[in-house]
Amino acid sequence: MPLKALAFFNTSRIGKKDIERIGNHLKKRGIEMALCDNYRSCEIKDLQLVLTFGGDGTVLKAVPCALQNSAPILSFKIGSVGFLSAFELNQLNEAIDSYLSSSLVEDRRALLRIESALGTEYALNDFVMERSKPSRTIYLKVIIEGFSPYLVAGDGIIISTPTGSTAYNLAAGGAIIDPASSVYQVTPLSPHNPYVGCVVVGNSRKTTIELLDDRGYPLDCYSDGVYAGRLKEGQKVEVILSRKSVILLRPKEFDFVGVMREKLAFGGRLRDDFQKR
Repeated sequence: MPLKALAFFNTSRIGKKDIERIGNHLKKRGIEMALCDNYRSCEIKDLQLVLTFGGDGTVLKAVPCALQNSAPILSFKIGSVGFLSAFELNQLNEAIDSYLSSSLVEDRRALLRIESALGTEYALNDFVMERSKPSRTIYLKVIIEGFSPYLVAGDGIIISTPTGSTAYNLAAGGAIIDPASSVYQVTPLSPHNPYVGCVVVGNSRKTTIELLDDRGYPLDCYSDGVYAGRLKEGQKVEVILSRKSVILLRPKEFDFVGVMREKLAFGGRLRDDFQKR
């Protein structure tokens, strides 16, 4: 009986002929590949593997399906920067051989659970709340369970997992966190008060964010980069690190600093000094 896999492709980077070629190749290896266009409604009975071909965005789109079916994600990078993808496309044979021989490493990643009037969301990278109208300051109250509340006046807030710490969070001045850590962080977007920075929160604490004043324009919300809807003044969002997780399959243990050095030139300014020593 063939192994069942569901594949997500970034069709702006890979054509139909290549997709058909990959499908035929997998079929010869005993893997039946189905395609998913609408990532929130793809269902396959007895699904065993989720495949992604693209960048980090393609991996993120596959998360709801992987979570729903308790299936691991095997990812192939087609693009430039990619923290989540484990293999290059030209390593397809190597990756499939390793998977079939059960020799890949399981990299388990925690998810955020977000509850609001929009429903319940799970995010691997982040949940972003930001103003829907340029040049309009929004006012938010942040309540971290067990701590005193504080206010944020600015463009919005990012709540990110350790996995998402190197995404939008990093650009907003947030901390870089080891992906294996059981924490999440709350990072303000362009706060008017320069002393309001990111707060790293323990996994047992829930964070509630209330929209105090939207200046007449609702707040836009995004879960892992996908538009989730709008929240109005007086509405709240509750966030906590979920017990649920997804598995990313890798050829070896994840070298977090090594990937940052490769993708972000982490420590690059010291390169000349290292060479001299």
